[in-house]
Amino acid sequence: MEQISRVKTFECINEVYSSSKGLSSLELSSYELSFLSHYFGLSPKEALILAVIILISLDGDDVTLSGIVKHFKLEDLKKFEILEELESLIAKGMIETLSIGNIIANNKGSFIKINSVLMDAILRGKPIPSFAAKCITDSIGLLGEIRELMEKRTKRKITLEQFVERIQELRITCQSLFLIKHLEALNIKVINAFIFLYIIWDTLSGVDAVDVGYITEEIFDDSSERIRYMQSINSKENELIRHDLVKIVDNQFYDIVEISLTDKSLMLAQEAGLKILRRKKKSLNIIEANEISTKKLFFNAKENVQISLLAELLSKSSFEKIQERMASKGHPKGLTVLFHGFPGTGKTESVLQIAKQTNRDVIKLDISQTKSAWYGQSEMIIKRVFDDYRSLVNNSDVTPILLFNEADAIISKRVDVGTSSITNTENTVQNILLEELEKFEGIFIATTNLYQNFDTAFERRFLFKVEFCKPKKEVQFEIWKEMFPILTDFEIDELTKQYDLSGGQINNVIRKCEMFEIVKGQTTTFKVIEEFCEIEHLGVRNRQKLGFFTFDKM
Repeated sequence: MEQISRVKTFECINEVYSSSKGLSSLELSSYELSFLSHYFGLSPKEALILAVIILISLDGDDVTLSGIVKHFKLEDLKKFEILEELESLIAKGMIETLSIGNIIANNKGSFIKINSVLMDAILRGKPIPSFAAKCITDSIGLLGEIRELMEKRTKRKITLEQFVERIQELRITCQSLFLIKHLEALNIKVINAFIFLYIIWDTLSGVDAVDVGYITEEIFDDSSERIRYMQSINSKENELIRHDLVKIVDNQFYDIVEISLTDKSLMLAQEAGLKILRRKKKSLNIIEANEISTKKLFFNAKENVQISLLAELLSKSSFEKIQERMASKGHPKGLTVLFHGFPGTGKTESVLQIAKQTNRDVIKLDISQTKSAWYGQSEMIIKRVFDDYRSLVNNSDVTPILLFNEADAIISKRVDVGTSSITNTENTVQNILLEELEKFEGIFIATTNLYQNFDTAFERRFLFKVEFCKPKKEVQFEIWKEMFPILTDFEIDELTKQYDLSGGQINNVIRKCEMFEIVKGQTTTFKVIEEFCEIEHLGVRNRQKLGFFTFDKM
């Protein structure tokens, strides 16, 4: 039955095509056209035009307006009837084209195509599916259309002229959408409008930057046009850069130019109803609050008061109220904190526990990461970190914490300029940090072991300065009790009397004991614990060991 239906359909298409050839109007009365009209669910005129397009396509020829007009012999005024039927077929999703305007303006190229699903149904003799015309009602729909348009251009399914025509059509049909309104208000040119929207789509998809060389190669046919566009980006004369919509991404590979959205554009995207969370987990080392393990920390009384106060200040409701009050008084909205003091006293872990308690993500930057061998890279890394932090703040419900861990090198006393290129770079990095902290509006915490080398220029930049001292004996007792509960109070007293260890050092002893038990297969004795404490303490008796030990001698 299916085979008969398919044969019959094509017999009717052939007959309608032949009968209509040379007609001076779109009026045709025949059984075959009635059959097609019923089968396609179209008016007789629509079915007639569709039959002509199908047969021209099957012959392997490009379907253009001039080709359809030549099939008939219509007077000039009656040619507009074809346009009306084509518009109707486009609206019903039966044929695909860029726009009626493009059909009128061009007589070259394959401008009109049969919907592939429709053609498949005809070839298989199946019922015609219902087609809903694509209606773009929100930003996601617009960006999806931009992606599809890029795919068509990449595969050269459409010409550059068609590509531009479709962008212009989108600007008209989507003029009520927020992003299009903004681009129109700035009078952004067609290609730039497309590239801006394409970058937003890529950013939504998790891509942080777009290679200008790649995107221009896909869009332009002429190499000189590609070079000209890249030059406008490199010189920062491009209107997307001038209007602060995109920025050049610093890259150590000099033959690659990448651009990404600015903070302004991220805010625009947010206003357009788009939730952009750029993929920063690897590049920014984001530690999510729910990934932080809860740990019980022990401090001396003074530190304990200050840490508790900070945790209270950083609760969501308190911090929002503080920012509102600071803004109303004309004060900086940011909270800047310095944790300094003895190594192993829990400075970094305190930041993580405060983040856990207040449900804040942490962007952790170990300053050693900025010690790049490439001159100038350290400055770029610092700038990018603050840019990325601001972007994350704009797209987070709870303000994250920016942690500069072991920041000794970056906040230490500056050396006279001109001593060396390395010194000049370090001074530049410090200047950048000072400028960023001056206008900072988030939560910034730096940790350092060398407060005595602290540059005085940073003093007023840090609102809170918390000193972490080596834990007193009673605090050491609590740490031992928590971390090694099998010890008796008497044994712990003995350890605290003999060895003045920080929390980090006690943790090292515990870890060595666990390794010992795994290797030896037996419970750690008090004597072994003392031996590990001696090693950790760098005592005179065993100083030569420096942390190395042989289990078979214990």
